[in-house]
Amino acid sequence: MRHNNNKIEIGEKLKSARQSCGLTQEQACEKLHCSPRYIRTIRN
Repeated sequence: MRHNNNKIEIGEKLKSARQSCGLTQEQACEKLHCSPRYIRTIRN
C-alpha cells in the first residue's frame, strides 16, 4: 500500500510543478521526453 501512496505523491508533485510553470500536460511531456500516457499512469 505504501507504494501506491508514493505514486500518488509523485503524481501530485508533477501536477503542481507543471501548473506552476503554466504548462499543459502535453507541453510538460514534451519537455520531459515522455508520453501523456506515462504521466497518466504515474498519476493514477
